[in-house]
Amino acid sequence: MEISPEDLSRWHSALADLADVRDWSRLWGPDGDVLVLRDRVAAATGWLPMPPGPSIDDRQRSWGFDTPRSTVIDVHPQNALVRLKQALVARDVSDEQEFAEAVAVALPRWSRLVAAAAVVLGQEPFLSEPALEDTRRLAVWQRPGAEIRLACKAPEWYDEELPGITFALSVHASAR
Repeated sequence: MEISPEDLSRWHSALADLADVRDWSRLWGPDGDVLVLRDRVAAATGWLPMPPGPSIDDRQRSWGFDTPRSTVIDVHPQNALVRLKQALVARDVSDEQEFAEAVAVALPRWSRLVAAAAVVLGQEPFLSEPALEDTRRLAVWQRPGAEIRLACKAPEWYDEELPGITFALSVHASAR
């Protein structure tokens, strides 16, 4: 089993970048021309669009952005996903004992991350345990035009098909 080192600094930077966006409704729009999405998000946030690949595919629906704190965020018409290399807390979990050890590492780390996010975002989250089989914890912060979601994804019990525990940070359009 491999457990990532606990360095929450990239998470703090990503949360600060998300907190800088005061009105997320300016980012969202219809699914359509990805260049319109790129220009809309860049104008609303000041984030730098990443260069496209060799060509823009007609099926492309998102664009990657670099933020001032060097966070990479993939923005879609109605949501955004923060790319963090340390999202994987534990991998290659091979049995129930290793799974228990990984959970023992992940859940305290999760609690520290939620507490840090509450400070950075300036409010306590709504906490829930969704019905999804692979999600153990979910913290949600309401912002104008969006919900910022921090999830801890892991099977409810050891499952050799899903041998790891990950954290994910995303933003979803909302009517608020």
